[in-house]
Amino acid sequence: MSCIKTSLVVIMTLLFSITGCATYKRTPVQVGTLDTYKSKMSTKGITVAADPIDNEIEARENFYVDVTKANFFPVLIIVQNDTSDRIIFLKESVELTDPKGNYYRPVSSAVMADACEHNKMAYALLGFGIFSYMSAEEANRKMASDWRDKELPESSFTNPGRKRHGFLYFELPEGETLSGYRLSFVVERLETKEKLPFEIVLPTTTFGSGLLEGGVQKLAVNFNPQEPWTGEWSVDGSRHIVGIWAMKQSGRIVKSTRDSYFEIEGEVVGNQLKVKVVREYGIADKVVLNISSDGQSFKGILTSGFNNQTIRIKGIRK
Repeated sequence: MSCIKTSLVVIMTLLFSITGCATYKRTPVQVGTLDTYKSKMSTKGITVAADPIDNEIEARENFYVDVTKANFFPVLIIVQNDTSDRIIFLKESVELTDPKGNYYRPVSSAVMADACEHNKMAYALLGFGIFSYMSAEEANRKMASDWRDKELPESSFTNPGRKRHGFLYFELPEGETLSGYRLSFVVERLETKEKLPFEIVLPTTTFGSGLLEGGVQKLAVNFNPQEPWTGEWSVDGSRHIVGIWAMKQSGRIVKSTRDSYFEIEGEVVGNQLKVKVVREYGIADKVVLNISSDGQSFKGILTSGFNNQTIRIKGIRK
């Protein structure tokens, strides 16, 4: 009987480590100065910048979950009003146009939350009944509330000398990203009723795209844009994978070399590297990395092959 009880405890413990309690954590939106954004436009004292979120790492940093996996792509809008009038960002005028000419309108935060919410019944069946159900329900409520708070409102007013920000949410077809899309909209000066059209081209996803003044690319001598992941990286963030990652890129395939502390193998997808990292006891972690524009660092999300926990990691080229 004791063996049966022990087995049941082990099974329930493993099950809980897999499903656990559904959680959601509010994450702050990091807004920089306007000069730090590549995609922006200024006219008659009004500047608007657009910062697309189109990869897993940035999605988790801003929304805790990877909304891009469900084909939702947020765009952070920053409006700076240097006029003497109040202005309003006309959300109903927004159109997102892809390179083929197809256009999309923003969707509400509720649409994105409904698509990404935790399955309450699945948690109840696979977890611990009503407690897991309530955990998922509470996580969904927090998630919907947070995304609604971060959304650019329908009537977005900005007073003279002030700055305002908020997200627009877009749902795109499977396999699409925001790379090279055009965002058009209208801003109105309330006192004069003048309507000013804006069009911003979102950046293409390319390695080494960071530019200095004068259009000179900031590329280090040990960075090859054709093989950006080739080299040795000092990695930190989780005690299980700390150390040197030595990798060689051939086309889209990246593998570790003999100088690497860990066995690494994966594939380059756009500006990201998706790899499997094998550590002690043969445990294989899934890792998604996003390289910096100068090719000298990366940040990423590690999903543990032991307990499915997600951990943020970072690496610096040696």
